[in-house]
Amino acid sequence: MILPGLLPDTWRIERQVSLLPKVSVIMPVADVHHLAEAAVTSLIEHTQYPDWELILVDHATTDPDIAALFAEIGAHHPNVTIVRDENPYALARLYNVGAAAANGEILVFLHCDIEVREPHWLERLVREALDPKVGAVGPLLVQPEFSLIDNAGYWLGGSDLWAPARPAYREARLNDTGALKQLALPHRVSALSSVGFTTRKTLFHQLGGFDQETFALTDFEIDYCLKAEAAGFEIRVQPLSRLIHHGSAVVGRMLRKPLALLQHQEARTQTHRALFARWGERLVVDPFASPHFDYAATTPTLDLNFPLSWQRHHTNRIKVLGFPVKGGSGQYRVRMPLKALVRAGWIQAESVPEEVARLPSVSELGKLKPDVILLHQRLGPAVEETVEAWKSLYPNLRLIFGMDDRLDAVPRKSSVYQHARRTTPDARARLRKMFALADAVVVSTDPLAELVTDIAPGTEVHVIPNAIEWETWEPLYQELEQKRRHPLRPYRKPRVGWVGAMQHRGDLELLIPVIEATKDEVHWVFMGMWLPEFEHLVSEKHEWIDFNEYPKEMAKLDLDLALAPLEINLFNEAKSNLRLIEYGALGYPVIATKITPYQNNNPPITLLPNKPNQWIEKILYIALSKDFSEFKGINEWVRMNYTLDKTKKEWNEIFCNTQGQDK
Repeated sequence: MILPGLLPDTWRIERQVSLLPKVSVIMPVADVHHLAEAAVTSLIEHTQYPDWELILVDHATTDPDIAALFAEIGAHHPNVTIVRDENPYALARLYNVGAAAANGEILVFLHCDIEVREPHWLERLVREALDPKVGAVGPLLVQPEFSLIDNAGYWLGGSDLWAPARPAYREARLNDTGALKQLALPHRVSALSSVGFTTRKTLFHQLGGFDQETFALTDFEIDYCLKAEAAGFEIRVQPLSRLIHHGSAVVGRMLRKPLALLQHQEARTQTHRALFARWGERLVVDPFASPHFDYAATTPTLDLNFPLSWQRHHTNRIKVLGFPVKGGSGQYRVRMPLKALVRAGWIQAESVPEEVARLPSVSELGKLKPDVILLHQRLGPAVEETVEAWKSLYPNLRLIFGMDDRLDAVPRKSSVYQHARRTTPDARARLRKMFALADAVVVSTDPLAELVTDIAPGTEVHVIPNAIEWETWEPLYQELEQKRRHPLRPYRKPRVGWVGAMQHRGDLELLIPVIEATKDEVHWVFMGMWLPEFEHLVSEKHEWIDFNEYPKEMAKLDLDLALAPLEINLFNEAKSNLRLIEYGALGYPVIATKITPYQNNNPPITLLPNKPNQWIEKILYIALSKDFSEFKGINEWVRMNYTLDKTKKEWNEIFCNTQGQDK
């Protein structure tokens, strides 16, 4: 039969049935009288269907008001059957108990927190369920009072760690039509809510009912749908059948005690894990929802956190997913190496935006299907739990843990010291755990490699120094060289400066007396950070800028002399020489602290102990003499040792696990 559709100038097809079959509506009832009474009375008063029975599964209720409700219903409605169940709460079992007492050809499962307002809700579900191609069908669930959708079936994939699905179109307005007008007509989904779940009794028995042993509390409805699909049946939502649903009101009242809530949450997690163990890959990408949708959203929204930018099943080149941290460390240790390897055509790669605080769930990771993960400097119990989940579900995933700092020895004067104390006071234990979970660890310096071996002997560890994109820095160097040849340059006041981020107070304290002693002879320039003790003496102060603009802005400083002081401590002894690399790429002469990272590969710079008088003497000598001869060749030193063209093969070997082999 062809009838008018929900939208103007549209039509819908309604299946013709010679005789509507008997239907069994099954509703477990708990000790929530106000909900149960509204559910049962609205169901009886508003349902228009020729032949149906109501089976109430009394789940060990003790409320006398519930007993009175049962007595009244039983006295006035012969089509109502009440079945008692005294066992611990398990919705799958309660549904199965009700199904065992059912006489109808069609089974409809409801919670006792629904309300019926539309008389033909049941008939519309039944007409869909009678289609021999259909395995199960569900209604459109509506939130009370707000004209918002609660559930239009499930999209597989969720953003919580083990979440297998998310409710489709939750929070969408009731008059929304959905993607491709889905909400205006019956359509296929992968799974249904357990509220309004409708299926033929013969198929229910054929599939073994709901799996109450494995999925006692939840996910049994998803498991049933996937079993039906595997047997060749379709799962549908009929949006013209609507029920009001007071979402999870019953379970919420059962879990008022914190311990009960925690136990319930743990049981749900174990159930989710069991569902993944059974269905695996089928749960991570829904054929009826784009994999480009955000798994944290219940309406169609593009995923900007974990975007799918490659072919999931592509195997010609490995797929690497990088997790950078904010700042230069994330750029130099994740984004730039991956970019270099992609340009070389060796891998496929994607980096997660730094502002995304969480890691992907198991289904989000399965959607992306990377071969390798480069996880940079992420620590903590939540990280460990997530990585353990990844590794348990995807045993072939290669995890590379990256480290560019001694996370167990953050200096007290650093601006991030209190944050580190608060978030990872047990950094060594957290590092040991991450090293154990990783297939390999990649660090930027030899002292960091020694730390890895000390904390977790036997760990596969690789040292790859920081490196720059030469094509970004070399044009800037050439522009500066032209400026340096200007005939009037020797007559200007020397521009001496420092560049760095906001966590270097201990390093900059060395410069307090230096700046005071040289303020008249030197034009001081700082970019990124400066101390209040010498702020009034600094001629130029430049705020920190976006990393993409960083090389250009650093070149604009046009320094005659760059400084790299480092406080002597364990943290700085393990640092890389990145500051020298950046200065050197622009050809800036450098005075630096005589410390391990600044002695690697014999850079053409001046190294001094952290004694202010020696720094003052050296700066004044250079300022007055204009003698930069000892710094010649620093740009060439960078080019020969610290460009990505020199290090990308090492990165590729680690990702491909081909150390010592020809590429």
